[in-house]
Amino acid sequence: MNAETETAGAPRMVSLDAYRAERKQLITAREGFFFAIRAYLRPEQRPDAQALGDRLWRSPARHITDEDWVCNPTRGYVTILENAAAGRLFRLSVLQQGTILRIGIRVPAGEGQEDVVAHLIDTFPHEEPTMTELTTDDTFVDWEFDATRLYQCAQEMESAIYYVNALFERALQVTVPVAKETPQ
Repeated sequence: MNAETETAGAPRMVSLDAYRAERKQLITAREGFFFAIRAYLRPEQRPDAQALGDRLWRSPARHITDEDWVCNPTRGYVTILENAAAGRLFRLSVLQQGTILRIGIRVPAGEGQEDVVAHLIDTFPHEEPTMTELTTDDTFVDWEFDATRLYQCAQEMESAIYYVNALFERALQVTVPVAKETPQ
């Protein structure tokens, strides 16, 4: 079979060639989405932060080094690793598979974990997060969003980038210690 076929009452069949072509387009779209997230989260994208009184406008925790990015568009995920030396004590994960976009924060076990999780839960007031306690005693708090039109509509992609940014900013605001607010 080398083309998509449809007969009366039968489900549509997709050829291997058609699947490969669509998958290639999906991976290319994910690359663009992940690049947009990376560009949006760069500290230089927030020139207004100081004027708005953001206490973390110069924080090293906001700077995400190349080594802190783990990205695999083929598998559909991008992760920003924690960097304790810079004051970023959490891990942010974005997973896009099928029509679902999952955005989450891994909060390390330890003092203040419950407070951080409590603050993160309110990031999206109309969305209920899933909380998972990991075997390391870390807590993973994540949300599911509809990604049906993520790569077909610029506004949908902008919304998804906003969700990632909102969670990253909330996590920064509630986890970065005072000592890491500005460069030493």
